[in-house]
Amino acid sequence: MKLLIVAVGLRVPDWAQTAWDDYAKRFPPELKIELKAVKTEPRGSRSLDTLLAAERSRIEAALPKGCRVVALDERGTAMTTVVLADKLRHWQLDADDVALVIGGLCPLAGTLLLVQRRLFLANLVSHAVLPGLALALALRLDPGLGGVISGLAGALLAERLSRGDRSGEGGDEAVLNTVLAGFLGLGVLLIPLLHIRVDLEAVLFGDLLAATPADLLRSLLALAAVLALIALRYSHYVYLGVDPLGAAGAGLPVQRLRLLLTLVTAFTVVSAMTAVGVVLVIALMGAPALVALAGASSLRQALWRSALLGIAISGVGFLLAIQPLVNLPPGPLIGVLCMGLLPLAVWRERFLSARR
Repeated sequence: MKLLIVAVGLRVPDWAQTAWDDYAKRFPPELKIELKAVKTEPRGSRSLDTLLAAERSRIEAALPKGCRVVALDERGTAMTTVVLADKLRHWQLDADDVALVIGGLCPLAGTLLLVQRRLFLANLVSHAVLPGLALALALRLDPGLGGVISGLAGALLAERLSRGDRSGEGGDEAVLNTVLAGFLGLGVLLIPLLHIRVDLEAVLFGDLLAATPADLLRSLLALAAVLALIALRYSHYVYLGVDPLGAAGAGLPVQRLRLLLTLVTAFTVVSAMTAVGVVLVIALMGAPALVALAGASSLRQALWRSALLGIAISGVGFLLAIQPLVNLPPGPLIGVLCMGLLPLAVWRERFLSARR
């Protein structure tokens, strides 16, 4: 969770700076604290109410959209440090529903992609969000919206240029890698050109403890889209995953099905990564799906196995991360837990092969 302290006044005495430096060191690693100073409104003939209103506007402009605001005011409720710390812990726990929703969402989409041998598409989308994120910040728009548009653009461009890899020469993989590098490079170039600051660590790892109701809503909408795709096109994706050429020969709209899966994947990745970052999205799409597919008798069974496994990992990782004895960021911790599933997937595959 990121704590942003906005104060009025650009010049502070040395003793105040020393006190701040000592204060900032006391926070645990999962709570990143930043001080942002805004300019004091020039005093003159204007009334006090006018000056305070102008400074309030500057403070509000410095706050990120969707953040929780705690205003320090002499007319407010007196609160001890212990009470404030308890409230902060409850605010952190508010993100558990986001962790569970994303824990079920990403493995569902990842299983569909893995069956189609297109899991790398999720990696492409997660990196293609950077140009849209930069443009949205420069235009003072919602970064999530910019990321959705940019991620979709990258996915659609790759889908448009893809040849279906019928030649066996790795054409699709080359297209995906090229589009990924191009969009990532464009995003890196836009950051200095637009004179903006992008927290790349937040892009990689997100901030699950600071997830907002808007993040939850986006994740729920993405989950609804994935479930609708499974319910309406389940048999088509089974056929397409088992025999792509046979599906095309049978008259199935292969390109349309692939495009639809691309759109849902882009929506899923961008919706989830605004809260948890690139690393966790990719990990949750890959590891639970890999374990669930081993020994599954049907795609439906693999889908529900992966979703339940993802929910369990996300819930355990989130609860473990906020324990005082652990005190670690939940996103990277859940990613490490996902990596721990890989030996289980290998062991399960060998065990099932030996039984055959």
